[in-house]
Amino acid sequence: MCSTSLSVPAVILLSKILFKLKHNAIVLTLQKVLVVLFLFHSFFCVFPQSFNVRKDIRPQIIAHRGDSFQMPENTIPAFELAIEKDVDFVETDLVLTKDNVFVCFHDLTLASGTDIRSHPEFAHLRVLLKNITYDDQVFTIEDDWLISDFTLKELKDLRVITHNQNQLKYSSFSIPTFDEFMETVRRESLKRFLNGNKNPIGIMPELKHPSYFNALANTSNFMEKLFIKNLVKYGYSINITEENNLKSGCEYELKSNVLPCNPLVVQCWEQGTIVYFYESAKSLRLLAVLWVNNVEFLTWKGMARLEGKTEFVGLSTEFLLDGAETAVENAEPKVVYDREKIKELGGFIPKEEIVSYVERLGMKVAVYTVYPETEREEIEYFIGMGVKAIFVEGLERAAKIRDEYFTKWNNKLK
Repeated sequence: MCSTSLSVPAVILLSKILFKLKHNAIVLTLQKVLVVLFLFHSFFCVFPQSFNVRKDIRPQIIAHRGDSFQMPENTIPAFELAIEKDVDFVETDLVLTKDNVFVCFHDLTLASGTDIRSHPEFAHLRVLLKNITYDDQVFTIEDDWLISDFTLKELKDLRVITHNQNQLKYSSFSIPTFDEFMETVRRESLKRFLNGNKNPIGIMPELKHPSYFNALANTSNFMEKLFIKNLVKYGYSINITEENNLKSGCEYELKSNVLPCNPLVVQCWEQGTIVYFYESAKSLRLLAVLWVNNVEFLTWKGMARLEGKTEFVGLSTEFLLDGAETAVENAEPKVVYDREKIKELGGFIPKEEIVSYVERLGMKVAVYTVYPETEREEIEYFIGMGVKAIFVEGLERAAKIRDEYFTKWNNKLK
């Protein structure tokens, strides 16, 4: 495995020392061998950006929680509006209710995203003070409500609220189920199909905090196995005991039309879930989301651990704009990590080299999340780095910016 502990000056210095040795046959041979090794290391490890990243491939535009700039996130209108804007994938977050129904919601708690405080009938479910564990960390819940304490029927009495001033007029939307999400995507896919667009909309569900829900169920990989069952229900032929378990040509019928199953990429922050899906359902396309809570994967040796296990590596914009080390140092709340371990893992991968290195390992980079105020600059910058998928809020111009970039690219080649 490559290590960045040998810098270019170090390679040069060691080479000079070798050539100062007494020039007998054995030493000369040793000198030649070591010089070749150092040059090999320099080319492939110190300069991993020399790997030729394909930058002529249009990155996928992913609607982050639907069109969450125009509509409250993770709601049916947000999904519908995103699909109207002809995105490549629609993303949603998935958590579980008390009765183990998947719903589209980002948080484990309800106070920030719903009108729960307006429902005195649920006062008995309020959590005054409680510590819960997920993502290998302990979090304190105070004066809030846990979504895992509510049945689907109870959740449907709540309404999604937004803190976006442009969306305050939208206050009548309920938390949708994964079933409702799939029905919406398939309905809108049919509209596109009948309008001549034969490409179905991709879906990118993110399993939120499986370790938390697995602990509640007292069953290892409970959430992951339940999700597989839901996919099977929608025609994805997944048999977790077989190697080739996702049937190519998966189809479904809707209003007398036969459509291909929507392209599917499953994402998760918890690397244990990524490994489980990799080992148990190898045909699933996966996206391993990385953030400062799994800092070791932002190193040379840490990233290599994901090789072969996931199609995409999800990186925050900060990792590519500021660099992993700066992003970790600036994170709030403060991240405590073992600096010696980071050194042992080869150090943080520099921002200029991370896309190249990920692709050299056979994976692709997806970056999250681009917002309207910096949309053009960041999309063009990330395309230039060779990023293959971009999570976007503010979908009005995203695909246009991408396509304009490639029009300029093609014109330069002429």
